[in-house]
Amino acid sequence: MNFIIVVNSLPTYTKRDINMGQTPPLVYQIIEACRGAFFFSHGIRKEVTFAVVSVLENLLIVYEGEHLRYLGPEERGQALLLEKVVTFGRALPLGEWKESTPGMSVWHGDWATKLADLCREPVIFFNDCYYVLNQEEILTAQSCILSIGTEIPESWLPLEPSEGRLLHSFPAPFNAANVGTKLLYLHHERDLA
Repeated sequence: MNFIIVVNSLPTYTKRDINMGQTPPLVYQIIEACRGAFFFSHGIRKEVTFAVVSVLENLLIVYEGEHLRYLGPEERGQALLLEKVVTFGRALPLGEWKESTPGMSVWHGDWATKLADLCREPVIFFNDCYYVLNQEEILTAQSCILSIGTEIPESWLPLEPSEGRLLHSFPAPFNAANVGTKLLYLHHERDLA
């Protein structure tokens, strides 16, 4: 399953900031979402792809579970890997796609086109004003788009309106949970089936 997280922009921080306990809160939210997407008990979900879209910076960061080598569940290591790929992406010329570490790549440019290539239908697009997602839809979904700190206009979606796009909200109490908990809920529902 693909998990796509959309943010307005990513913060700038350094290894020193992390070591001093000054990691930006948005980075912690992304780390928690990444953990929810990839990790379970004593392993990593290889079939998962996790992406972060930084809308204002035109960056698309992609973590491919099948190829990840240095990603672990601890916050410090994840924050350092994210800082590395973001710094790498900001330095790329527009229209370039590069791997920063095994399994982590960044695209600098028109992220919507690349995101459309990444998404597989059906796609769950979450917005609180839609119907509550049911288990059948969770089981059939191939991609999931969520946001942190920004509203996602439907025009940002990489797919044309169709039966392949599911517009839903999370059931209570998960509708009020953070993004990482929402991803854990989706995995839990799929694993139970």
